[in-house]
Amino acid sequence: AIFNGCYGADRKGPKYDRRLAYMQSGFEETGGKFGFCGDLGGEQAWTFSLGSASVPCRDWTGRSSPTTTFSILDLADENTQWFSTEGVLLGNLQISRVLNPTS
Repeated sequence: AIFNGCYGADRKGPKYDRRLAYMQSGFEETGGKFGFCGDLGGEQAWTFSLGSASVPCRDWTGRSSPTTTFSILDLADENTQWFSTEGVLLGNLQISRVLNPTS
């Protein structure tokens, strides 16, 4: 349930391999963050970490299976698996685009 919530692209924040980070809405400093890691044990993957200061290739608690997708939204189309730092399968994430987040 640590992934649970709404995440938005942080257009003014840091980019990782030219990809935007996605911060948990309402908890930008301490909440979850999805970021891209260009070299995670020789693979490219999206990672999940906690806190705005976290670095995707270093501070992650969950990672996607290897991917080169530019947007995290594309992972939903790929049926991507997620794994813990110990390599335990966490399963799939349901990722949906919110067209009007203010309603």
